[in-house]
Amino acid sequence: MVPNPLSGRVILLSWAVALAAWPVAWLLIAVAQGVGVLAAGGGWIGVAVPWGAQPWGLVNEPDIAFAARGAALWSYWLPPLVLPLLLALGLPLLVSTPGSWLGEVAVAQFSLASAVLGLGWAPPLGVDDGPIAGLVRFWKAKPDTVLAVAAVAAAVAVQPALLRLVGHLWAAPGGPKRVRRILAALAHGAVPAIGWAAAVLLLGWGLPLRSTATVAMAVIAGAVGAALWVPHAPLRPGRELSWRRLVATGLAGVVVALAAAWAGAPADGRAKALLWGTERTTSNVRPAMARIRLVGGSGSKVQTRQPHDE
Repeated sequence: MVPNPLSGRVILLSWAVALAAWPVAWLLIAVAQGVGVLAAGGGWIGVAVPWGAQPWGLVNEPDIAFAARGAALWSYWLPPLVLPLLLALGLPLLVSTPGSWLGEVAVAQFSLASAVLGLGWAPPLGVDDGPIAGLVRFWKAKPDTVLAVAAVAAAVAVQPALLRLVGHLWAAPGGPKRVRRILAALAHGAVPAIGWAAAVLLLGWGLPLRSTATVAMAVIAGAVGAALWVPHAPLRPGRELSWRRLVATGLAGVVVALAAAWAGAPADGRAKALLWGTERTTSNVRPAMARIRLVGGSGSKVQTRQPHDE
C-alpha cells in the first residue's frame, strides 16, 4: 500500500523530523534578529534560545539610540514575527519535494513549527521584555492588539502545511474523508505541539499560560481547517518509505533535539546567553542571563543596559 499521512511510518517520520524542525524554528527567531542587526550596521555576538522564555538574537546595536529608530523596527523588533510568518506560508506553497516523504514532512514540520512557535508560543513571552515590549514602548502599539494579530496569524499560517499534507490522503483507501483529515492534522500538528510543551516543563521552565492558550488555538484552527477544506491531490504522490530512512532520521532528530534542549534549558533558573562575540556597551545581553562563551575570548563582562533601557 502506498504510504499516506495516516500510515504509521509516515507519522513516525514526521515526529522524527519534528524533533529537529521545532528547535531549529525556535532558533531562527533569534537568528532573524541577529542577521537584521548585522545588516543594519551592528554586530551579532550570540543567541539566547530558552524554550520557556523570549528568544533573543544577542547583538551589539549600532548605537545607544538604535532601538528607538525606524531601522530597528524592521531589523530588530519585527523580524522575530515576520520571519516565522513568511516561513509558515512560503514553505508549503513554494518548496517542491517530488515524491519524497522525508521532504514532505520536513516542509510540513518546519512550516507548522514556524507558525505555532513563532506566532503562537513566542509573542506572549515577549510582552514584558521582547519584541512586543519594544513595539509597545517605541511605536505605541497596544500589547493585546499585537498578541491578537499574532494569534490570528498563527491560526491562518498552519493551514497551508496541513492542507498540502492531507492532500496525500487521496492515495489512501477511503480517500480524504473529513475524519481522516482531522486525524492527520492532529497527528502531525498537535502531537509535536504537546511534545514541545512537555519538554518545556521537563527542562524546568514553568508552563506559560498565555503561550499555551495561543498554541492550543493554532492547533485547533489547523484541525478545523482540515475539516472544512477538501485538498487537491498532490502532483506526485509519495513513494515507499524505508525503515532505514526512518531510523536514520530519528537518530538525527534526537541528536539535534538534545543539543537544542541543552541550549534551551535554564542554568540556575536563568536563560543561557550563548556567545561567540564580545559584548560592548550597546549589547542587548540581559544582566540576568547566564553567559556561556562558545568560542575563545576573555569572557569578561562589560556594561550592558537593562531590558527597558533599550
